[in-house]
Amino acid sequence: MKIPLFLKVIIVVFTSSVVFYTACVNIDAAKDPESLLEAASDKSREGNFDAAIKLCNQAISLDDQNAYAYLELGNAYLQKGDIIKAIESFNQAISLDENNSSAYVGLGNAYLGKDELLIAKENYEKAISLDENNPFAYFGLGRIYSSPSVECSAKEKDNILKKLEQLDKSLANKLKEINP
Repeated sequence: MKIPLFLKVIIVVFTSSVVFYTACVNIDAAKDPESLLEAASDKSREGNFDAAIKLCNQAISLDDQNAYAYLELGNAYLQKGDIIKAIESFNQAISLDENNSSAYVGLGNAYLGKDELLIAKENYEKAISLDENNPFAYFGLGRIYSSPSVECSAKEKDNILKKLEQLDKSLANKLKEINP
């Protein structure tokens, strides 16, 4: 069956339009820091931290005032084990948004990873002062209180655990496993 010339032209124009539209959508996605950060978060959950770091850096190149981008970058570096770069990223997030409770938790986690418990404790406490319902801040503080090198009363430990149970039972149970 012979296809009429006008139908061939329509098919070519339609196909070209679809290809052009797809290319435009992909270009727009690459220009959207939020989409890049969502993809970075997905990559981190998959354990692909190098890809997450690359995506965060792309988002930062588009919007270097995005505190969340630095927070995600810090989390990816921390999960990769690069504590120094994680600390730098969390500090940058805080410099852009000093009320970012999650950045202080990340900073606390990084210092906990360096075994600098007092600095970690200060950051968890700062996170709690900014958001008293941040379960990760209480979990971090509870981890510090479970360390034999940190003195705290049984009442302090109990208060942290009670608050964590109100906020996130799963994290409270993990803390109980760490500190029976």
